[in-house]
Amino acid sequence: MLKVLLVEDEFVVREGIKKIDWGTYGYEFCGEASDGELALPLIRKTMPDIVITDIKMPFMDGLELTRQIRREFPDMEIIILSGYEEFEYARDAISLGVSKYLSKPIGSSELIRELDDLKENIEQKKLEREMRLQYQKDMSEDVRSMRRAFFKDLVGGNLSVSQLIEEAEENEIDLVASAYCILLCNVSKGSLSADGDEKDVDSMYETLGEWSDKYGDDFLVFERDLDGVAILFKGADAESVRASVKKHSREFAEMMSKMDGVRFYAGIGSVAERVSEISKSFENASKAFAHRYFDPASRIVTYDPLMAEEDIIVSTDDRIPDVRHEDDKNIEFSAIDINDASRNMLLEYLRTGDETDVDYFVREYLDQVGGSALNSLLFRQYLVMDVYFTVAGFVTDLGFAKEDIEAPDSAMTIAQSIDGVRDFCIRIISAAMELRDSSSRNKYKDVAETAVAYIEEHYMDEDLSLNTLAEHVRFSPNHLSMIFSQQMGVTFSKYLIEYRIGKAKEALKCTSMKSSEIALEVGYRDPHYFSYMFKKITGQTPTQYREGK
Repeated sequence: MLKVLLVEDEFVVREGIKKIDWGTYGYEFCGEASDGELALPLIRKTMPDIVITDIKMPFMDGLELTRQIRREFPDMEIIILSGYEEFEYARDAISLGVSKYLSKPIGSSELIRELDDLKENIEQKKLEREMRLQYQKDMSEDVRSMRRAFFKDLVGGNLSVSQLIEEAEENEIDLVASAYCILLCNVSKGSLSADGDEKDVDSMYETLGEWSDKYGDDFLVFERDLDGVAILFKGADAESVRASVKKHSREFAEMMSKMDGVRFYAGIGSVAERVSEISKSFENASKAFAHRYFDPASRIVTYDPLMAEEDIIVSTDDRIPDVRHEDDKNIEFSAIDINDASRNMLLEYLRTGDETDVDYFVREYLDQVGGSALNSLLFRQYLVMDVYFTVAGFVTDLGFAKEDIEAPDSAMTIAQSIDGVRDFCIRIISAAMELRDSSSRNKYKDVAETAVAYIEEHYMDEDLSLNTLAEHVRFSPNHLSMIFSQQMGVTFSKYLIEYRIGKAKEALKCTSMKSSEIALEVGYRDPHYFSYMFKKITGQTPTQYREGK
């Protein structure tokens, strides 16, 4: 039933229109006001489908009310009801896009006829609006996937500024600002175990969604699969961006602290004053963020010393100088202990770390386990062997041979310098993580195949969703979305839609079923939405496709 609201300053006219038996004609009279100023809050509250308004009224006239309605509710239908027939009024009303311009006095039957004339158009527009919203909901996974891809391009440093701006516009992302800063963050249950991570990251996405709705002009949020999220702060200048980063990072940390047993970690990069410098901000944020592998506490770490405060510590890039000719007699080896805790730190990174952090991890790891002892050739040789055996053990546990990673040469030439040790560690840890990821891909291939089989068996169920599928394969929706996209080359939502439309095309060509019946058979309870989706995918209506047009 369509809702009608009346705005009329003449009491007699208003009472006459109110007395119409609106329900009999299929309408709901939802309110009245004597002028535009009183009408506007009532319109916001009742959200009528049609507003009938006089033109000449005190305080706010009908034309100004129309302007306000058009600004806030562009799909709302407006009927001007006026005793003035001057051309200027009609011209202004038409320019504002009113649906009808009627003269007073007007009888109830004539007014109902005019409303009925609009009814079909209103219902069609409402149906189209509902279908657009449903389509946006169905394709939200694709939107998230495209945003993730854009962020990788943004921080990858491989595209020109014009290409980045063009891609941002395609994704409806406002990238224009004078200063930027990247913040990387994630949450976990105490340690970085994958099972805990994916559930907590899903919760973080929900929390950040509420947060970004409130402060959307200050920053952009990008999901990074199981690596947490990246937040791109932007503003008018470096000072305002720094203030925004400090304010919001604390707010988010405080929200996360209310979740029981959750560890929150954030790394803040440097401020960039050009789009082309955002990749550098990301690189520095990654350096700060890499401290999470060594720091079990919840923490905000910044690369930018100007953001340092009591609860935001500074990450330093200071490293031990590379001394090639050392005197081992000056090293107190009794104080050096590469113990199980250190090895477990390395194993934890091998199991759950991001390969893009390997350089930062190795630098920090060598500093933590070695310190000044790295100046000793003897200690470096010992450290190289310890790292090698730890990594080799990890690789063999995955089912690979230890020969799949590089071994130190018999002369230990790689230990002749700190740089040599560092480069060797980076190489073998990177190789081990590549083997880890290939093992995961093989495991995830089975998950994707199970998911596809489930889709093929249940595609006719309208309630089939990423959540129900995730429950079936026992993964979180976010993790499953990542796995499915990587394995199948398309998102779950796109795969499901195309599979359903493919089945519909078969039925249209091979059976005499009605379009509405086919819609139900392929998982669409609403035949209108089925037709909408069919045309979106094929460029034709179901009828046109069946007739071969």
